[in-house]
Amino acid sequence: MAVRDTFHGRAVPFSSQRADEKQTSDLIIMSFKSILPLLLKATLRQRWLWVLSVMGGCSLALLADPPSWWSARGVIDAGQTTNDYAAANVGQLKNIATKARDEMEANLPGGSSTDIQTLISSFSATGGGRNDFAAVNVGQAKTSAKPFYDRLIAVGYTTSYPWSDTDPARDDFAQVNVGQIKNLFSFDLIKDSNSNGLPDWWETLKFGALGVFGGSDDPDSDGVTNLEEYWLRTNPNQAADTSSAAAASVRLVLHTELN
Repeated sequence: MAVRDTFHGRAVPFSSQRADEKQTSDLIIMSFKSILPLLLKATLRQRWLWVLSVMGGCSLALLADPPSWWSARGVIDAGQTTNDYAAANVGQLKNIATKARDEMEANLPGGSSTDIQTLISSFSATGGGRNDFAAVNVGQAKTSAKPFYDRLIAVGYTTSYPWSDTDPARDDFAQVNVGQIKNLFSFDLIKDSNSNGLPDWWETLKFGALGVFGGSDDPDSDGVTNLEEYWLRTNPNQAADTSSAAAASVRLVLHTELN
């Protein structure tokens, strides 16, 4: 899972294919055409193993409902048509990783992490070999996404990485497409499906389902609302887990931001 290239320089939002991306896509198409006769003769299991090796364990799923921060933070260019099957480049990966860091800093209690900040800082370091239009491979994508998933796992947003390093069919040198990079950074920290003032992921984590309690409720009767417990990073089901001083501080901040 080692990084295959050094990331420096410019970050680029997802938009329509640029010339460099098209050249890379053409190479992929040529490679596919060269092995097509072999695939036609292969068994179904052999075909699936080839597909998995190209994907390198990264999901190819395209998102029907992308998180709102993609548009708000300039991850995607609304004025352009995006080709999710185009080869992703280094600049695009750096851009979405940087904006993902910003989203965590703004909407995740405790912010991002030291490892994430170190990663983002490395993007602007000076050095040779910089090529933001170079195609991204699976190893680079996983290495860049790993500190984000470490943080999401730590807070309980998810329980695992969206790839397997034990998969014998994985190929960390395989190229990835725009859709796969988007899928890696598709977390949504603020989605509130029932508009009850609590993020869906935290509501489900703490109460087992959506709609059990709202942001203004206080199930442990400690005088601190669920929304305040969210920002305090405390347990809304355990009264002794929250100090009155900390609660008062968060309450002041929330009151200031909402009024």
